[in-house]
Amino acid sequence: MSKKIIIANMKTKSNYNDIKKYLKILEGRVTYPGVIFMPTSLYASYFIEKGYKVGLQDIFFEKEGSYTGEILPCQAKSLGIKYVMVGHSERRAYSNESNQIINKKIRNALEEKMGVVLCVGETKEERALMETREAIRRQLFTALKGIDNLKNLIIAYEPVWAIGSGKIPSKRELAKTVDFIKEFIAEIKEGAKVKVVYGGSVRSKSLPIFNQIENLDGYLIGGASCDAEEFLKIIELCENIK
Repeated sequence: MSKKIIIANMKTKSNYNDIKKYLKILEGRVTYPGVIFMPTSLYASYFIEKGYKVGLQDIFFEKEGSYTGEILPCQAKSLGIKYVMVGHSERRAYSNESNQIINKKIRNALEEKMGVVLCVGETKEERALMETREAIRRQLFTALKGIDNLKNLIIAYEPVWAIGSGKIPSKRELAKTVDFIKEFIAEIKEGAKVKVVYGGSVRSKSLPIFNQIENLDGYLIGGASCDAEEFLKIIELCENIK
């Protein structure tokens, strides 16, 4: 079984002193190559200085121009940031991001040869109506329209109902959804292969079960990634997969 990708979406849960303590706890203890840290943009440089792989939690949808308060893909790349996350449900909800805007972000980041983590997932209501696949199909189809080179793309399946709720899909349910995403991408993109990670209330206690899903390529960790000791447990569990 291949090693898992571990992406830390640290959201906006830490201030400057928290980050200093966090990095001190991690010092010399993160050797696993599959870890990507996505702190608040303000703190990205501190992780870069430590030699970690770093991504941003979002990026602007234009390539160049004057957009006060935004970060362009070329700026992020020039700093040594290699990854960016787009389409997170919180961005969709609080910033009204459409799949068309997400499509532009993906295009621009991929043109800069950055790795892109595209988040997709159904709401509680869509799940209740058994519309999980339709919701994911709709998000993927529009977000990837006109984009053919998916080599640097990772799909993060994050069911909205699971984020921060403590609820998680069953092993069987998650395995089937991961298979569906990979099969759908192959269908609309001429056999293209992508890596799929899972996010939504991921903790070290649930990882041994999820680690058994062979077609699952890793995890997008939210709140748990802000707890240094808990995050180290998650890394260790992935590192020790046989």
